Amino acid sequence: MPLPEGEFESIVRRLDAIGLSALSGYGFLPADLKVVGPEVNAATVREHLQRGLDRAHRLHVKFVVFGNLNNRSRQAPEGFSIATARQQLLQFIREAGKAAKAQDITVLIEPLPTNQTNLINTVADALSFVAEVARPNVKMLVDYTYMAQGKEDMSILRVAAAQIRQVEISNPNGRVYPRTAQEADYLAFLRPLGEGGFRGGISIHGRPEDFFVDAPRAIGLLRTLVLQAAK
Repeated sequence: MPLPEGEFESIVRRLDAIGLSALSGYGFLPADLKVVGPEVNAATVREHLQRGLDRAHRLHVKFVVFGNLNNRSRQAPEGFSIATARQQLLQFIREAGKAAKAQDITVLIEPLPTNQTNLINTVADALSFVAEVARPNVKMLVDYTYMAQGKEDMSILRVAAAQIRQVEISNPNGRVYPRTAQEADYLAFLRPLGEGGFRGGISIHGRPEDFFVDAPRAIGLLRTLVLQAAK
């Protein structure tokens, strides 16, 4: 988002030449742009939203994630009504969904921990929110590590699976690339997703020590775990 047009266009050309699709992306809004609270500027929000979606479309991105990089965007300030902030957030997501539809893009809402934001902190929160927005291209992204650290009941995934289009996974112990099936209870996450009919994407959201070693090992492990979860 911060790149000048010339630099951004060179990235578009480079990715097109490589031929790998960038299916999903974070940060389609500036990190400090508020969409809730007393200082919201609707015209500015609309301008940045359109610019972000235009850039996502030029990258051929199919999903934009309203999550980690925008946690401050949806943080209701101290003393501000959470109920009012929630209505503001609903209005923003409805507008984002409408604008994204024109670009054939789906907006994914990510539940985030309470130390990052005070709006939409659990899978159940996000599921309720998506139902209230009621737009076919507003869905969810769910992070295994956040669920594990927040001690959420993984069974909610059976119900939520139909509204989830992407999941993120990492070893919660240090948020590194998955290495072994014994290091964390990955199956507790993958089983209810499969039972709920999830057929979306799995991405690794963690820190590699050596990408060219850690990445293929993690892919192999996840393929094995998905097969085990299906049994």
